[in-house]
Amino acid sequence: LAKAIGYVLSKTPDGETAVGITHGIAASLILTFAECDRQPEWFQNGCLLIFDWDGETLRLQGIRNNEYGKE
Repeated sequence: LAKAIGYVLSKTPDGETAVGITHGIAASLILTFAECDRQPEWFQNGCLLIFDWDGETLRLQGIRNNEYGKE
């Protein structure tokens, strides 16, 4: 999984955005090797995990649509 993410990020031009769609288990695994100010206790299906990549470090920037009943 880490190798696949590294490959996609290495092919993404600077300043561009890469989008990956995964199941929750894969997203949880990504969070284990991403830097986070605070590891989320949970996230629901269909939420958006936003990361920043500086060429060396994957950092969780935020989670969107993670509360029931909110857009």
